[in-house]
Amino acid sequence: MSFKKNTAVTGFTFGLVSATDGSDITTGTPVGYYTLDGGTQTAIGDVTPVHEGNGQWSFDLLAAEMNGDVVGLVFTHASAITAHFTIKTTTVLVSDLNDISTAQVNTECDTAITDAALATAASLSVVDGIVDTILVDTADLQANQGNWLTATGFAVSGDAMTLTAAGVDLIWDESLAAHQTALTAGRATTLGGVAIAETVASGTPTTTEIILTAGSAVDNFYRDSTLRILGGAGAGQARIVTSYTGSTKTCTFDEAFAVSASNGDAVAIAIDHVHPVTEIVAAIDANSAQLAAIVLDTGTTIPAQIAGLNDVAATDIVSAGAITTLAGAVVNVDLVDTCTTNTDMRGTNSAATAASLATAQADLDIITGATGVNLLAATQASIDAIEVDTSTTIPGTITTLQSGVTSIKEVTDLGVRGATIAGTLSTTQMTTDLTEVTDGHYIGRLVTFTTGVLIGQQTDITGYTGTTKLVTFTTTTDAPGAGDDFIIS
Repeated sequence: MSFKKNTAVTGFTFGLVSATDGSDITTGTPVGYYTLDGGTQTAIGDVTPVHEGNGQWSFDLLAAEMNGDVVGLVFTHASAITAHFTIKTTTVLVSDLNDISTAQVNTECDTAITDAALATAASLSVVDGIVDTILVDTADLQANQGNWLTATGFAVSGDAMTLTAAGVDLIWDESLAAHQTALTAGRATTLGGVAIAETVASGTPTTTEIILTAGSAVDNFYRDSTLRILGGAGAGQARIVTSYTGSTKTCTFDEAFAVSASNGDAVAIAIDHVHPVTEIVAAIDANSAQLAAIVLDTGTTIPAQIAGLNDVAATDIVSAGAITTLAGAVVNVDLVDTCTTNTDMRGTNSAATAASLATAQADLDIITGATGVNLLAATQASIDAIEVDTSTTIPGTITTLQSGVTSIKEVTDLGVRGATIAGTLSTTQMTTDLTEVTDGHYIGRLVTFTTGVLIGQQTDITGYTGTTKLVTFTTTTDAPGAGDDFIIS
């Protein structure tokens, strides 16, 4: 039976039996008590309960005595066993529904729909469109990834996914405009190479100096690397970093940019190793002094010396028939007994003149004889050797140097540059300024020294300690010094 909260009850019935023999209690006056929601027990107001017969009694309960969600009732009698009842009330009885009108039903339904925020026709149309899109996607998945009806053809954990030709084409045709995160594959593809540092300029850049907002703290870490301006008015330009100050992150260039970068412009430093123009010119100048000296000797000095041998004219030697020439050659020299003047022969008497002529004759014999021929032959041999040097040997040496430069560039293009620091420096180990922290990271790679006593030497790396940056390598001829540069490739 249901009882409505805060509503009076007429004739609440219950049974009483004797506490002695269990027989029905039909006489006397029972007393009733009630509690509301576990509150204080209070006597029921009806003090004249009615015996309905056969031990059944009835009480009338007031509305106030039923004004609780849970109502507890207790009935006592001097000779009977106490009767207990617990009632769970309700606010609406089924019988109350018979009094609801059609208008009330409609109002309540409308309120319920509003409260539940049920979809309208417009929102259902949007949902329908979304469902259509999902159906298209699932149809595509079924066609390309597996059969949804039979649940076959799907990739499972550990399987490799096979893309269709159309899927591969979509990947290759994907625009790089949306893939420009620094140090990612998309960004590297845009830059035409993997950038080891991508940041922006700060301060007030000039055409020969750019300060980076981020970069290595090691001096000259980016020296001989290419810096590209990626944004702003100077975008598209590239210059070689000639020096780098780690404390201020300042890059300096010996060749000025045509248009300087601005504060906030993106820049990138690439993995390469290119000597700036000034270093190349200085190297050529350092070796060109010897070449210039050879050119001077072969073009000026030696020809002048040879020409000097031809400056003695026959008229300077022949005087009054004392010396006879034939076709420009001396064939006879007469002795001179007396010299009357001292202007031409520089003699003081005939004896001195004779001695002077004899000396001159000896000199002429040397020039025209075998000794002179040998001297000229030796001179010609020297000239031939110089011509070989200038036409073959020196160009070959320059070609070899160029090949060496190319080889060095090939070694350094994809290498990691670093320098030795104070610590362990021996013929098998060196402490470095490398930043890698993983043990054994460089094992199996080659280290090439670019400065110091080991310049040009290359050896293989056999160990690397990430905490101390200690590199172990196959024995070299000498121990490197602190500050020596090297490249790991």
